[in-house]
Amino acid sequence: EAALEESPREPSLWMELGDARLQAGQAKAAAKAYQKALGLDLGREKAIRGLAQSLETAGDGARAMLEWRHLAQVSPESKAEAEAHIAAIMNAQAGGAPAAPVAAKSAAKMDAHGKPAKAPEKAPAHAAAPVKEGRNNAKQPALDKEAIFQKGLDLYRGGKKDAALEEFRKVLQKHPGHSGAYYFAGLIRNEKNDPEKARFNLSRAKDAFYLPRATYWLARIDEKAGKKAAAATGYRKALELGLDAELSADARKRLEAGAKAEPAGAKEHVAPEKGKPTGHEAVPAAAAAPHGEVEHAPPALPDTVRRLYSWNPPTPSLPAIPATDAPGKLFAEAAEKRKLRKYDDALEALRQLQVRHPNTPAAAAALLGTATIQYDMGLYDNAIASSEAFMKDNGKSEFVPQAQFLEGISQLRIGHSKDALELLSKLGPRTKEYPTEAQRLSAMAHAQSLNGKRTDAASTLRAAFGMEANADQKRGLALRAYREYQAIRAGGQALPMVQEALKGCDKSEACQRLSVAKADLTFQSAGGKAALEDYRKIIAGWPESPDAAWARYQVGTCLMQQGQSDQAAAAWREAAQSTSYWGQQAKFRLEEMVWRKSGSK
Repeated sequence: EAALEESPREPSLWMELGDARLQAGQAKAAAKAYQKALGLDLGREKAIRGLAQSLETAGDGARAMLEWRHLAQVSPESKAEAEAHIAAIMNAQAGGAPAAPVAAKSAAKMDAHGKPAKAPEKAPAHAAAPVKEGRNNAKQPALDKEAIFQKGLDLYRGGKKDAALEEFRKVLQKHPGHSGAYYFAGLIRNEKNDPEKARFNLSRAKDAFYLPRATYWLARIDEKAGKKAAAATGYRKALELGLDAELSADARKRLEAGAKAEPAGAKEHVAPEKGKPTGHEAVPAAAAAPHGEVEHAPPALPDTVRRLYSWNPPTPSLPAIPATDAPGKLFAEAAEKRKLRKYDDALEALRQLQVRHPNTPAAAAALLGTATIQYDMGLYDNAIASSEAFMKDNGKSEFVPQAQFLEGISQLRIGHSKDALELLSKLGPRTKEYPTEAQRLSAMAHAQSLNGKRTDAASTLRAAFGMEANADQKRGLALRAYREYQAIRAGGQALPMVQEALKGCDKSEACQRLSVAKADLTFQSAGGKAALEDYRKIIAGWPESPDAAWARYQVGTCLMQQGQSDQAAAAWREAAQSTSYWGQQAKFRLEEMVWRKSGSK
């Protein structure tokens, strides 16, 4: 999330976030992250698979089937996997979808090679081409020879799992990203029946020496969770990467059995001379994860502009010094140089002021002026030091609140959100002059959000919104509040602010974002009938934007919710004219309508 604050248009980061949320059990949030990734890069097979899996996990069978079909179209080698998932979803839905053979038929229609596929009677996960096993010739990392890592291995071999985990933590503190420590920590977590933490650790064992075995154990975790298709894919990948003999034999055996059997095996152990695992542990079998009823969740919003949803640091003001005498005129000269972005000249003018006119109010304020210009230059550490020096020497100055605020926003700029929150809280409510109370609360909300206090951040933004007079600033605060309330699953609380911020709105980007937010929140809180007009306003106001494609798709969704399937189909046909992600989704919805009708016959 922090990385996406800085690089919101990077698809790989959205996929990482999707992976993390899916592993954490946040399937709906994971789906939104994968959709963001696809909105930026339509051809990412990994993102399509992740989106399909997260939607299926969340119980949204209809949309999951669309994505599995999308995967089969984009990646023919994944067709068998996709068919297995589609069949499982259809079998799980009580009367709401056609039978498995129809799923196979529809998937066959999407075969990129135009070849018909046989309907899988039992949707086996292993119906794919034979696996070509590879060999892993990677050398064990040199860091594995360190005493601290070897101590962890010794403890693990001795059955002291908690003590071994602690040693592996120490290894990772010393060597972040150490694959061996992640790998063995993952094995321990798996043995302690903690699959999510096991998955977290094993997925980070990316060194070529450990990767095949880590991939194998991730497949075992998938198999235990009932994710047979994902498990089969994992076993194939592990074999291709090159597994040890015993693990290789077990992976082949599981693939041949359709990733169904769960025979007991020896616990994974480490050969003392090399520290290399050679066996496998027993993992109890688990039933397939149940699928919930189909729910009408709105698609994730299209990619948006970060600055509209994030804290925009204010431009700090210089102390107000009257230019009525020589010191004041020098201060005014520095202020003029600052306006022209001649920062070095401005700093020199302030230095001359301190040399020529010491012990004057202007000279005292020059130190705070220096801090302000250092902030302008991006020298945030220097700005913090200068602000602290000013407050130490001028504790009773009228400009102390200004210095506190400057230090607080400088701390935010270098990522010290806890320090920033403490400073901004100590500053206390503002009743006049710079910084305004709205500015203080806006910065506080950003610090709270970075600290994970998103409920507090949402409340603080609501307060800042009520105190802000500038219309543009209010729009930014409303969008940020929308984002924070959505994060805590209370998006409806942002709706009044969004509606107020929309008053007198023009065709600007901020107004476009607010219109999208209003449509999204209305859909969530009141359903498609209430949101229909909002989506149509987006199409009318910004007909060529990516949001228009999304809105056209959602018009179809709203109409379908109301049982108006013909009108929904017309809306999706219009949306399908777009080459965007949502245009593609509209095509899938139209295809699904055809498949469902054929299945009902």
